[in-house]
Amino acid sequence: MKGLEYIVLLFILLPFSVRLEAAIDIIFDYTYDTTNWFGDEQRYIMDQAAYAFESRLGGETFGSLIPSDYGSSLDGRLSASNPVGGGTLNISFGSITTDGITFGSENTITIFPGAGAASGSTLAWASGWTNPIASGDPWYDYVNDTRDTSSNYDSVGGTISVNHSYDWYFDTDLTDFDNTTNKFDFYSTMVHEIGHLMGFRDQSDAWDVLYDDATNTWIGYEGKTANSGNPIPMDSASKSHFNKSLLDSSHVVCKCHPVMDVSSGKNERASFSELDFAVLKDIGYSISATPVATAAAGVGGSTTNTYTDPASGWGGNYYVPIREDYATWAATYGTGASGGAVVPPSAAPEPAYIFSFLSGFVALFCGRKKFTNLKNKFLFRFT
Repeated sequence: MKGLEYIVLLFILLPFSVRLEAAIDIIFDYTYDTTNWFGDEQRYIMDQAAYAFESRLGGETFGSLIPSDYGSSLDGRLSASNPVGGGTLNISFGSITTDGITFGSENTITIFPGAGAASGSTLAWASGWTNPIASGDPWYDYVNDTRDTSSNYDSVGGTISVNHSYDWYFDTDLTDFDNTTNKFDFYSTMVHEIGHLMGFRDQSDAWDVLYDDATNTWIGYEGKTANSGNPIPMDSASKSHFNKSLLDSSHVVCKCHPVMDVSSGKNERASFSELDFAVLKDIGYSISATPVATAAAGVGGSTTNTYTDPASGWGGNYYVPIREDYATWAATYGTGASGGAVVPPSAAPEPAYIFSFLSGFVALFCGRKKFTNLKNKFLFRFT
């Protein structure tokens, strides 16, 4: 990477125990949810959205982001937009968060959700970047030579802000979906945002090498294979979403409406499709062929649950893996458990360049290579 800055802008926290069953643990820390917008239903859905990724990442690992683990004295940090009030947060890797998390531990992705900073026609956004500044420092070398190379990208976490003025669909029975409510699906939106954090981001090295600027298409081998051998049309404005024309294509092998397309509307559900996962393979992730249950899947957990998309005529099936049903989650982690403490198991962060989405939720994920451009943060909006 040149300049080494990560910006992640995408479509939450109390103490909780880190799960060790999955190779990659996506953790939500609600420290900055100062308005307490994320109740049990929202946190449960967040955890299951994260499980859609965790259940496919059993073969993936990456190291710590804590400078001292590499003999470095640098203050490595994540900088991101505050999800409630805006402004900039600086969170040092290795610090203990208010919710008791050691931030930047190996094989973990920590996301700090909240609601309020996302407003107007924006449904949600996410942000986060880190800026190693001392070439030759061992931590700098790790971030530069391992976490974002031309063949590999690993998430550094970030923040997510949700627009609380929207009417969201929060049904905690993920085996079912009511597409008559005229609401935006919270599960789909959060899956989209996690997808940005995982690597759907312009200007990371792994992304840029497979994005063809001349044709605005994705030319990675796995992505093209999942698109019947054809380059995938991309949104030319954000460069981090599939173009709407993909929805009119008959090439997508899984026949699923991909969640990382540039638009989404009310009454629509999408989880991370095989086309979406193919792109993550292209940027270096080890993805299993099907969801794999963790040792603590729990009563009601399922890796075989699927949703058939009735919208847009696609009719494709998505895996909607469920780590545990809501009753099991609530009894273990909900506000009524552990003396009233919410202890989520784990789970899934956008603002100033603004990209309008045709409809639906907001997703922001982007990157910058020059620290001097930090003020030019990306914001993806669904309008």
